[in-house]
Amino acid sequence: GDAHILDFYTRKHGIIGVNFPFWTDTVACPRAAGPKLFDAAFLGNCFGDVRANRYDLIAGLPGTVRIFGQVDSDPQGLSAGYEKDHAALMQKLGGARFGFNVPQVFSDYRHNSLNFPELARLGSFQTPSRVAQYAALGLPILTCGLHSAPDWFPEMLTGKDGPACATGARQLLDAPARQAALSDAAPNRLVQPYSSAR
Repeated sequence: GDAHILDFYTRKHGIIGVNFPFWTDTVACPRAAGPKLFDAAFLGNCFGDVRANRYDLIAGLPGTVRIFGQVDSDPQGLSAGYEKDHAALMQKLGGARFGFNVPQVFSDYRHNSLNFPELARLGSFQTPSRVAQYAALGLPILTCGLHSAPDWFPEMLTGKDGPACATGARQLLDAPARQAALSDAAPNRLVQPYSSAR
């Protein structure tokens, strides 16, 4: 995790951690080269008392949206299923015009059996593995819950909430040249801090 999370565990529990960011490479996640078959992809689950609320947020995006993961229910017909074969999953994800990211917010676990007193104080985890996978595939990335792009990924598009993300997604979908530029920038950004090649 980030430095403040590692510091927290050192101060409170005497545990010294190591920051090991998610990484991938062009073998595991080759750059998508096929046609774009739908607008937005979300790689992750939308089930259970913490993650089910992602579904409505994702459903509010414009265009054709596909969820690659498990869902509690699928009233909008967004589910593309849970694909266990990694290569097949990457090929399917590559058919998206952009990847949608929802950070993990630890305060959401307050009524969950996985909660513990210090969890909410850790804040949120902005970079789940889907971010690295989207970038490797060359998908522009739109993250919900941020007011601006993080320093470590300035090409990331952000929206503070669902309506802002829907607006940002529509603007991106209406700008093919911007999509292409962000698609080129994403894998280049990935190999700087997130690749085993460095």
